[in-house]
Amino acid sequence: MKKIAFIIFMLFIFSCKEKEMTDAEIDRIDKLADSIVNSENKNKKMPDSIVLTEQEKVIGDIKFGDSEKETKKKLEDFIKKSKRKEYSNSDFPDCFIGNYKFSEYGLYGLYYKSKLYLLHIYGTPIHYDEYESEIPRQIEFLKSVISEKYKEPYTSNTIPESFETKKGYSYEVYSWNIGTKRIEIRLKDRGVYYSVDIEIYQPNIVKILENAQLEEDKNMTNKDKNTF
Repeated sequence: MKKIAFIIFMLFIFSCKEKEMTDAEIDRIDKLADSIVNSENKNKKMPDSIVLTEQEKVIGDIKFGDSEKETKKKLEDFIKKSKRKEYSNSDFPDCFIGNYKFSEYGLYGLYYKSKLYLLHIYGTPIHYDEYESEIPRQIEFLKSVISEKYKEPYTSNTIPESFETKKGYSYEVYSWNIGTKRIEIRLKDRGVYYSVDIEIYQPNIVKILENAQLEEDKNMTNKDKNTF
């Protein structure tokens, strides 16, 4: 906010040239800066009513806490509903969320105490020759769908250059926090191919599992500390 206020302040000074500003004019600048920042924050903030109703939803009819059996059945229904032909003369239908294309064989869930806490969706493979053209398109297709409902992303990162990525690694581009739910658009380097993926998960459960793994690692270290 201070940065924006400073820019406005300097523009106002230049426009006034040698004129000395009054306290009222300075106050008006501060209010204008606050208005700009509040407007930006408003675009990122979702109404509480949406947060409460949407934080348990994963995608389609799938909800956090669903059993593996429930999730599998709902995923089959979701895939079926998402299929359409990209072009009228296409031989086979593909899976779409808006204009974002994903692989019907690339959806899987992770479970904690037999309850779904994370869903991963793989985007359709994109050859490295199409990195500069197709990767930004698929990311923007997906971002526009999510932003239509949840407004602007909570975090935004630039798309890495292809030479900056490493095989097997995933890079967050956009994310949204909706109550206890987080949605991430990620770029995955798969070697010759890349994919634009989606992760929808509950950060609190992820944190529990990370802490449990750290504790297990610590116990194993203590157990074998007298080996040498």
